[in-house]
Order: sequence, then C-alpha cells, then structure tokens
Amino acid sequence: MNTQRLPLPIKYLGGLIFVLVLGLVIYIAAALHVYILAWVIELIAWIFG
Repeated sequence: MNTQRLPLPIKYLGGLIFVLVLGLVIYIAAALHVYILAWVIELIAWIFG
C-alpha cells in the first residue's frame, strides 16, 4: 500500500488503530498468561498435594 497518497489524518488514524490493537493483543496475552500460570500452579499443587 502506498501511504504517500493518503491524507495525513488517515495516516495518523491508521497508526492510532494499529497501536490500540497491538496494546489490546498484548493485554489479552498477558491476562491469559497469568491465568494459565495460575492453572498450572494449581495443577502442580493438586498433583503433589
């Protein structure tokens, strides 16, 4: 895609949307990571308990 043809507001809007989506993906990944980690710890405690 040739970004030179787009007016500036559209470029900034595209960048903003990209950053928001990226932040959301990182947030969800971190939340899932914590959830999975807690589940694994419970599983280990259940096995050795």
